[in-house]
Amino acid sequence: MAAASLQEGLALGKSLADEAAALRAASSGDRVIAAALNALPDGAFDRKGLPTRLALERRFDRAVAEARKAAMVPQDGGVMGHLMGSFFSGLLMGSGAGSASASNGGSVSGGGQGGKDTNGEEGASTPSLGARAAAAAAALSSGAVATGDGSAQGVMSAVGEQNSDLSRSAQHVMHCLDRAEAALAAGDMSGAASALGHVDGYAGSQVEGVRAAFLERLRAEQGARLVRAHVRVLTASMY
Repeated sequence: MAAASLQEGLALGKSLADEAAALRAASSGDRVIAAALNALPDGAFDRKGLPTRLALERRFDRAVAEARKAAMVPQDGGVMGHLMGSFFSGLLMGSGAGSASASNGGSVSGGGQGGKDTNGEEGASTPSLGARAAAAAAALSSGAVATGDGSAQGVMSAVGEQNSDLSRSAQHVMHCLDRAEAALAAGDMSGAASALGHVDGYAGSQVEGVRAAFLERLRAEQGARLVRAHVRVLTASMY
């Protein structure tokens, strides 16, 4: 009963202090149960307990949105770089690029790195929206389009003159974030945490907190499952 309460409390985001104390008392020093309880993260015994999966998913959505903005910010881009990062990440999300990638197993279609376009053709000659947006952010933040009429043609002309390093970096981040979103949508929090671990740079700093929270919860869920399975074995051996 106490083992089931442990899992239930974890699912509801409650403190597990009382359930753990009841299990320790009932198990009479069982080493497996003691080890499993000792392995639970400290946050599980706090007054508020660990965040629920739903709460973590909402936190994930916010962190990913910020990471997409950060991916578009050139190094030393300053205030203008941040503004352009927000603008172009909004352009990407508004276009449904992330959802399209997720539905295709997390791959980035139409990528400039030899990716495939929607017709299956080699897309090396056609940069993806992520690449174009990242390069545009670099162009605008560096003042490359300070002259001219500021038209879309002028922006894209300046984009073509930018170094492609930011584009490649942004595409890598977007790909990792797409993979994380697809994994979490499928209920695979471990896979989402793994994908987030490959997001580097400034964008990585935006998701490191939620990734740590994912890993903490996964550790707690594994410990709770171990306790319940061990209790079932002990109970079955009594009959």
